Amino acid sequence: IEDQIINPPIKILQNWIIENINIFGNQNKFIISIIDASIVKKEIENKDAKKYEEKTIFLYEIFFLVEYELYDNGDYLLANTTVEISRSTTSQKFISLNESDIIISDLLHKALKDFVKETKLMTKLYMSEYIN
Repeated sequence: IEDQIINPPIKILQNWIIENINIFGNQNKFIISIIDASIVKKEIENKDAKKYEEKTIFLYEIFFLVEYELYDNGDYLLANTTVEISRSTTSQKFISLNESDIIISDLLHKALKDFVKETKLMTKLYMSEYIN
C-alpha cells in the first residue's frame, strides 16, 4: 500500500538517515543500504470473532531491512551490521479512511522507533570500535 500513503516506509527511512547521520571527516567510507522498507495490507480471517463480529479483518505489516558497512580508504571492510525490524497490527475491515490513516501512521511511527532502537544497539555492538 506504499502508493496509497503520503509517507511510505522508504521515504521515512531515507528522511531519517538524512536527518540523523552526520557526515564528517575524510577517512573511511560508510555505506547505508536500504534493502527493504515496505508495508502491506492483507485481508485475513478473524479467528477470534464472536458471533456478531466481522469474520474478515485487515492485517497491516511493516518491514525494514537496512545494512550498514564501514570500509577503510583501501576498500577493506572494517565492520558491518544489518538491522531488521517488523511490526504488525490489525483493524476492522470496514473503517473510515481517517481511521485507516491513523492506524498506518501509528504503525509507521512505532516501527521507526523500533528501527532507531535496534540501529543504536547493533551499531554499538558491531561498530563502536570505529564510530564515535
